Amino acid sequence: LISSYLAGIADVDAIALSLSNLTESGNITQTAAAKGILLAGMANTGLKAALVTTLGSPALRRYLIPAFLALMALILILALMI
Repeated sequence: LISSYLAGIADVDAIALSLSNLTESGNITQTAAAKGILLAGMANTGLKAALVTTLGSPALRRYLIPAFLALMALILILALMI
């Protein structure tokens, strides 16, 4: 799961494809793959939120930071439900 988080910082698609291939081959469970994909999505969203916070205008931050926080909370809830 740590590798999913780290890979998700750069690209979610690659880790999603990799985890689905590992699931098909029987190397990991579907639950582990789902959690890995969700963590990768969370890492990617976190990076984008950090970019908006540091590089974005105050008006952009005002609109996007609450949306990013809500999305990250939803991803966390989904990961805990699996």
